[in-house]
Amino acid sequence: MSQVHLSIEQINVRIEELTTQLQEIKSDPEQKSKKLRIYRQLSKLNKALKDPTKRKDPEVVKAEIARRQAKKQKKIQNLEMKHKKQEELKHVPKNQEKLTCINCKQHGHVIKNCPLLDKREVYCYSCGSRKHTSKDCTESGYKFATCFYCNGTGHLASHCSQKPEQGIYPNGGGCHRCGSVWHLAKNCPDNRNKA
Repeated sequence: MSQVHLSIEQINVRIEELTTQLQEIKSDPEQKSKKLRIYRQLSKLNKALKDPTKRKDPEVVKAEIARRQAKKQKKIQNLEMKHKKQEELKHVPKNQEKLTCINCKQHGHVIKNCPLLDKREVYCYSCGSRKHTSKDCTESGYKFATCFYCNGTGHLASHCSQKPEQGIYPNGGGCHRCGSVWHLAKNCPDNRNKA
């Protein structure tokens, strides 16, 4: 049985009100469902008077209501923010329609402009420095890189053994000179052989 959220004085007043209502409709046979509802409420209130565990302190009730309202407000704010981010993804300029983000897998932007990505510091995948990126680093390898396919460290998604069929082309395709999915046409080994 649920608890009554009234003080003892409020319970007594409510019992008097319900008893008066019951006296007014007692002889009317069409008010049967209303009479049953009043009897249930009276029974619940009488039990709450006899057993203090069935009562709740009004201050506790106010605090619970305030906590629920704050939780509901936070949920609404989170939904509004999520909706705003989704709206941002829908408005894509013509020149960016074919781009694919490696973070959210949505079309129309790249990872550095991803609205679902929290702004984070840039760092070097090779040495871990926060002062430069791996393209400016003198060290080789990707010791600090995290693959977004397998979440493993030490390699980038373009060299992940879990997704070998796509390589560096998230939309499919490959080098138009040799067909490889592991490099761009400008970096094709066939170009170097011809030069």
